[in-house]
Amino acid sequence: MGDVAQLGKELEEEVEELLREEKERTFSWVEEFNINMWKFREVNPVIMRSLEDELDLSNWEPIAETLGLTNSQIERCQRSNAFTHTVFTTMEECPHFQDLTVKRFLKTLLEHNRRDILSKLEKFVRLKPRSDAAKTFTLSIQRDPQVLVVESSLGSVDGKQSGFRAKVLLIHAQDTREDALQLASQLRNPMEGKRLYVLLLQESKNTQVKSSLRCDPWNSIHKWFMKVHKNSSPHCLDTGMQVDAVVPVLSPQFLRQIQNRDFSRESEWEKRYNRFAYSMMLDQYVEYGSKNRFCRAVCPARFLEEVSQNELVKLSGLFKYHWNCSSEEELRECAKTLYSGAKEWREMRRNLKENRHRMTSDCRSP
Repeated sequence: MGDVAQLGKELEEEVEELLREEKERTFSWVEEFNINMWKFREVNPVIMRSLEDELDLSNWEPIAETLGLTNSQIERCQRSNAFTHTVFTTMEECPHFQDLTVKRFLKTLLEHNRRDILSKLEKFVRLKPRSDAAKTFTLSIQRDPQVLVVESSLGSVDGKQSGFRAKVLLIHAQDTREDALQLASQLRNPMEGKRLYVLLLQESKNTQVKSSLRCDPWNSIHKWFMKVHKNSSPHCLDTGMQVDAVVPVLSPQFLRQIQNRDFSRESEWEKRYNRFAYSMMLDQYVEYGSKNRFCRAVCPARFLEEVSQNELVKLSGLFKYHWNCSSEEELRECAKTLYSGAKEWREMRRNLKENRHRMTSDCRSP
């Protein structure tokens, strides 16, 4: 018992030391980013989308005030379905903010003690202008002992097309069946070098998937959502079955299905699958502190207006921002986000595995 108590005390002291170091950090690297915010936003949509996901409405309002938005502008942004995204768009359209720099924006985050975001950028991302392309930035994910470089404009890795493939679960209702099949086909084909493996439920042609769903559908779907728990064995991270993201195709019928309001007798299994997948998405949303790390919704153009007015979509942190999958530009942006998010998620899982393995080895050592 004495050894356990001593270990607990050492861990507590280590945590306190880390918190003290974090509080004293100055983030001096922010000074290097004297770059126009809107040029940066144009060529780095993936990073901007990550910032929009990190900053929810409650955290963004005081930041928007510090940046110089008026009360009427903030109120107008609050009425939108994507507050943070609308804040950026409002500032970009306003002459007053045309000279806003990334440096000033990051310093504003620091003023509001959003060190969590700055730490994330500092740890995983290093941005710098390329000398041979003034409007191209390089996203570098730091890894030990190597550095993985991904071109935001070309989707290449160290000058070559990446062999990495993100795994995506695509779910839909019958009113978007053709849209979903077309979307799956588009995502499966390399988009600027970004390879995506798309998993379907009802429409899957994969014999293994069809067999799993026929024999044991609920456990099969659950394995694709399997989370990394704090007390999990390190070996649980090696299943290779978990998907990196879920892409629901939003439509009136899909929204009725996940709310148990679709009373038609058609597509009973589809309704059950979608409802179960939605419940798993909600579990992960709660597990990550009500932050959307996993769901990347899309919607066909013909349903955009109706879906945007749906109360569930307005209130849901999972669906508050969705791409128009009828737009080639937005679909390309969606694919980039899926790809980069998968890389970050896999990196986090790998680090968790290594840390747990190291802690297990230390505990077993005499």
